[in-house]
Amino acid sequence: MRKSLLILTFMVAAALHAFAHKYHTSLTRIDYNAAEKNLEVSIRLFVHDLTPMLERRLKKQVDPAKTPEVDTELAKYIAENFVFRKSDESNLQLKWVGKEFENDVLFVFVEAPFEGDPLELRLQNTIFFDYFEEQSNLVVARFGGKKFDLAFRVGDKVKAFAASEEGKKTAN
Repeated sequence: MRKSLLILTFMVAAALHAFAHKYHTSLTRIDYNAAEKNLEVSIRLFVHDLTPMLERRLKKQVDPAKTPEVDTELAKYIAENFVFRKSDESNLQLKWVGKEFENDVLFVFVEAPFEGDPLELRLQNTIFFDYFEEQSNLVVARFGGKKFDLAFRVGDKVKAFAASEEGKKTAN
């Protein structure tokens, strides 16, 4: 009896700890369209992470699906926090394509015209870093037949696309 009470107490404590700790993550996919000379980007954001950011920036309550200023403010925020840098340190200009809701997730679509080798680009992905200390941003990029995975955590600034030892592509 005493052993089962101890196990039950441990399980309840573990469950409460799991609910008390929030995880904040975005997932981005980048595809290089060589024929169009364009980087096509899809950023997956959770609405429960997005809403407080928009409310702080717009200084009012918002509904990301209905508030008229959301697209403009979100495009500005993405341009500030998701930045492709070329080797000459200039930034690519993102073009807003649109957004799409799917349950509690918002997909943001942007693109950036680019001619050259996408492997020479570096990426800054600081989305929500200024709002959640446990934020992580995962990026999957496909340039031709090559796949790259990047993981950004609070404190990370800019990462380059580089090859790992196994032949799989990943970020340094």
